Amino acid sequence: MENDIRYTVTNEIIKKSLKNIMENKPINKIKIIDICKEANISRTTFYNHYVDIYDLIEDFEKDILNDLDINNFQNIDNSEKHLIKLLENVLDYVLANENMYIRFFEANNMTFYNIVLDFCMEKIFRDFSTTKNFASESEAIFYFRYHSFGFLSTLEDWLMTSPKIRISKRELATYMARNMKKY
Repeated sequence: MENDIRYTVTNEIIKKSLKNIMENKPINKIKIIDICKEANISRTTFYNHYVDIYDLIEDFEKDILNDLDINNFQNIDNSEKHLIKLLENVLDYVLANENMYIRFFEANNMTFYNIVLDFCMEKIFRDFSTTKNFASESEAIFYFRYHSFGFLSTLEDWLMTSPKIRISKRELATYMARNMKKY
C-alpha cells in the first residue's frame, strides 16, 4: 500500500499540514484533529498512515534530516575551513526552517536529539573513514556523540536567542569548528 501514489501523496499532505500548524502552534499543543482539519482528511485516514501524533512527528523529523544537504557530509576532511563551510551550510538550512526547529526545541523533546544523533552517526560511520583518527571505535563513537549533542545544544541556544542579539552564523560555525577539530 505504501507504494500506492495516493498513499504517498496523502502522506505528504499530512506532513505538510503538520509543518503549517507548527508555524503557529507548539508541538505539544498539536492534536490529530488539527492535522486532519488542515489536511482535509478523516481520522481514519490519519490512522492508516500513523499510529499516533508522535509517530508522525518522528517520521517528519527524519524527513527533515534527509532534506538536509547530505552532500555536505561527503569527502569531509578535518580542516577548519571545511568544517566551517559544512556548519554554515547546516545553519543555512536550519535558518530557512527556523520556526520548525524552534518548535522542536520548545517541545523539549529528546527524541529529536536522538533522531539527529542516530542519523549523524550512521552517516559518519557509513560514509567516511573518520574512525581511522581514533584509537578505537569506542573513542570515535564517544567523540561524535559528544560533539553532536554539543552541536544540538548550542544550536538550540542560538535559535532561541533573539535574532537581534544572536551572533552571526559565520561566528557560530567558526567557534564550533574550532572546538570540533580533533586531529
